[in-house]
Amino acid sequence: AYEMKDCDWSSDVCSSDLKKTLSTTTNTLTKNQILYPNPVEASHTVYITNTDENDFFFLTDIRGRTIELKQNYNNAFVRTKIDVPEISTGVYILRNTKGLMWKLVIE
Repeated sequence: AYEMKDCDWSSDVCSSDLKKTLSTTTNTLTKNQILYPNPVEASHTVYITNTDENDFFFLTDIRGRTIELKQNYNNAFVRTKIDVPEISTGVYILRNTKGLMWKLVIE
């Protein structure tokens, strides 16, 4: 289970501590992952740096609905390519399975 700590949504990235279920270990995220370009037009591509093949990304709209993403990890560039679907303009939350969140603006 993921638990969000104090989060400043005025910045582009928000990190949280990951707490493993059935464990007392707390892991703190240390990788500097950058989302670019941001803002982006619908039906275009964004990239996230410093990812690995175990990173999986989810896009959520302001109503909390999850939007399906096509993503592809590139080992040579250590980044993930995400194809942004044809969706309405607005502010979305892109998050990964490791607890990082980004504010993604679709123009």
